This record gives sequence, structure tokens and C-alpha cells, in this order.
Amino acid sequence: MRALVYVRLSEWSGEDDPSMSPQGQEQACRDYAAAVGWDVVDVVRDLDISGSSRGLRLDRPGIRELRGRLDDCDVIVFKRLDRLARNVVDFRTFADECKDRNVVLVSVVDRLDMTTSMGRFAATIIAAFAEMESDMIGERVREGRANQRKARRWGGGFLPWGYQSAPNPDGPGRVLEVNPGEAEVAREMAQRIIRGESLYSIGADLRKRGVQGRRSSRWDATTVRRIVEAPSLVGTLMHDKKPVLDDLGLPVRAWPPAIDPDLQLEAIAALSTRRVPRRERRVKAARLLSGLISCPSCGRPLSLKSVRGVSQYACASRSRGIDCAGGVSVRAELADAEAERRLLLKVGSWRRVVTELHEVEADRGRLHDVEQALDEVGRAFQDPAADVQALVLRRDELVRMRGELSAARFQRSTSEARKSVREEWNSGDLVDRQHLLRAYIDEVQVRPSEGRRGFSPDRVVIKWSEGVVHQDGYEHTYVIEPGWAYMSAHDRETLEAALRPPQK
Repeated sequence: MRALVYVRLSEWSGEDDPSMSPQGQEQACRDYAAAVGWDVVDVVRDLDISGSSRGLRLDRPGIRELRGRLDDCDVIVFKRLDRLARNVVDFRTFADECKDRNVVLVSVVDRLDMTTSMGRFAATIIAAFAEMESDMIGERVREGRANQRKARRWGGGFLPWGYQSAPNPDGPGRVLEVNPGEAEVAREMAQRIIRGESLYSIGADLRKRGVQGRRSSRWDATTVRRIVEAPSLVGTLMHDKKPVLDDLGLPVRAWPPAIDPDLQLEAIAALSTRRVPRRERRVKAARLLSGLISCPSCGRPLSLKSVRGVSQYACASRSRGIDCAGGVSVRAELADAEAERRLLLKVGSWRRVVTELHEVEADRGRLHDVEQALDEVGRAFQDPAADVQALVLRRDELVRMRGELSAARFQRSTSEARKSVREEWNSGDLVDRQHLLRAYIDEVQVRPSEGRRGFSPDRVVIKWSEGVVHQDGYEHTYVIEPGWAYMSAHDRETLEAALRPPQK
């Protein structure tokens, strides 16, 4: 018999998660299948996905996959029934679908034979208990958050950066107070991010100065970002790694902020403009022009490969069965260096123009919280079981608060950052430099060598972004490089001299 194994875990933090539950569930199912002689054809996983009735229910990605593959298996194996469903209705719906397609459900721990009426009855009772347990867990979580919100006490655990615990002056337990040294480090990191400095260089500077972290002295880009973006840094009460919300759905500010909430918002906004998805960062970290340099014949990005220990950008279209007359390749180190030289020659002296928004009598952090709470109310209206009257009252109060906060006066001013493009280039890591390239360059192509030996800069053709650049605060007007690759050496030298910044 063909068996599909199903694994689910409510909270999972990726491949580095110390929990062995997914592996344990899968192994238990495989051992059971091997004992009865079934062939496990695949394993379907729902990781970091709740099985409660308030979650995705049967719309979980793994369950959707199982429902679409019922013709590919004879049996679906899972460790316990609550891994499959924590709701009687969902269980019965899925069980009936499987029965209609002659697929048997098997729970390893519960030892249930759902091919019989008694087995299905017992499974329904177990699913009812799982639903009750899920509701009780949710009720305990809500009660715990309400008590914590009311008491304004620290629940214990790992201290958030910028704070230290202290006895509660108003009763039992402990509260958090600002740690001046850590708060100053957080303030410095946020200010440097706003000025345009990379997370890598900030972490390197903290390591060089010997600034002590919590668990170690390791300061990397991830640690810097996590501290600056943490809601707890501005005094937000946290429970189960999530902000505790009040009756209006606004985060509860239980402690004095370690840094100014407006400063944190500006730093988060600065990070969001240059954030690169984790998978994209990993791919692009190979070389400077990865993903940007392409073949002029087929237009496809050049692949990075190693030839006798030397990295090269090369067109891989022919090896993939795609018609391409070019078949170009170039030494990656030389192409990267030429792109860097041309970029810094053209725009290296430019300085980033930063527009600062100064606010009078306004709490931008609170206004941001109100906007998020209004979005949540809007989504809650779509629930058929929603308490519409309570939602309307909550919405009206939030709209009133937004009106009061938005009535503040604003004063706009513009100042110029100290760093030039060249200085940002020199202080940034590889991903920061790729970000700068894409701010000014649309595409890089490499022309065939035409039988010439050695590397010629003429082979690297850069297509510059046209007109005025409006990206990450840059605002400069310049002309497209006029046919660099086809100019004589004398004309190129003349153009370089014209583009070179004047000597002071």
C-alpha cells in the first residue's frame, strides 16, 4: 500500500529550530509503515502552522496538498489525531473525503482503525477532546495576556535589549527599567542606520570597540536589525514573542521607552527601503554582478562558474538547450572591478539627499499603532461570526484617536548626508554594494572577446538608469554614457576627464 506521511507543528523557527518534533513525528510514522509493510511515497509537512479552529483549518498548505493527492495513496499516516485536526467538523469533512476515495486514515499513537464504524466513532470523540483542549489553551493565553496587561508586570524570561529587571514598586513581581548603557548602544545603531550606514559596518564597529552583547560579543547584521526593530525596545509589553494589545487593539506600552519611538520608526523605514529577501541575499552574495550581468545575444543572466579555479560569468543557454549565438564568458573579478571603476567615476562624488520630517505635538509611534489596529478591525468585519456592534465601537474610538493624532502640525526640512556614494561603497558589504549598483545601473552586458587575448574594458557595456534617479533618497540628473564600448581610446579618456570630479 502507498502511504503519505503527514507532519504538523504549530511553532517552528526554520531549520535551526532545536525542536525535534517534526523529525520525531515523521520517524514514528515511517516506523509504523515499515512494520506493516507499507511504502512511504512522500512526507507532507505543515510547519509553524496552528491546527486550531481559529486558524487556517483545512486550508493549511499541507492539508490542501493531501486533498489534491488522494488518488496517489492508499493510506495517510500521522502520529496523533490532533496533528491532523483540532476540530470535529474539519476531521469529519476530511475523513469523509478520504472514505469516498478509498483512502485510509491511520493515527499511530491512537491506534485507530478508521475503516470501521467504531474506529470512526472513537476518532470523532478524540477530535472533540482536541478541539476542547485547543479552546482551553486559547482561553489560558487570553487570560494570561489580560492579567499581564492589567498588572503591568514582567513575565520573566530573556530580558529584551535596553532593559534590566527591577522590583515592582506597586506590588509583587518585577518590572522592567531602562538599562542606560544598552539603550545608548541601541540609540547609536538606529541613528547610524538612518544616516545610511550598513548593518555590517555597524556590527563590525561594535566588535572592534569590544561592546558586549547579551549572549556573546558577536555583532552581525542580523543581531543589529533584530535589536533595532524589536517592539520591546520602545517599552511594548510582550507575551509569547508578540505585543500585548489593549481593548482597542493597540500595543500596551508598559515600560519607559529605551529609545525614542520616532527614532525607531525612522530606522525601520530606512531598513525597509534596502531590505533584500533572505533567499535573494544568499544567491547574490556570490559576486558583485550576479543577477545583473547578462548575455547580449540571448538576454539571459550570465551564470557564475569556476574554470580551473577561476570564477567566470558565462552564458549557460546552450547547455540548457536554449538557442544562443553568443556563448560569451568573462573573468568575474575583472568584470566586477570594471563595473566598480565606472560607477565610482560617474557618481562617486555624489552625496545622498535626505529629507527629514520634523513633527510638532505628535506621537508618530502611537499613530502607527492606531493605523495597524484599524486594519485589524477591517479584517475582523469579514468574519461572519464577528461581534459587529463591538467592532463598530472600537473602530469609532480608533478613528477619533487617529484624527487627534493627525491634527499635529508638520514642518519639512531637507539636509544633506555627509557620506558620498564612494564613501558608502567603501564602508558597505557586498549586498550594500549590489544595492548601490542597482540604484544607478539598469543592466550590464559583456560583449564577445572576438578572438582577442586578455581582458578589454570595452567588453563591459553598462546601461545606466535614465534621467533623474529617485531611489533611496538619491536625486541627481545626469546623461547616459554615450556609446562607451564603441568609442576610441582618446574619446574615452576625454569623457573620463569630463566626468572626473573637480579638484578642490
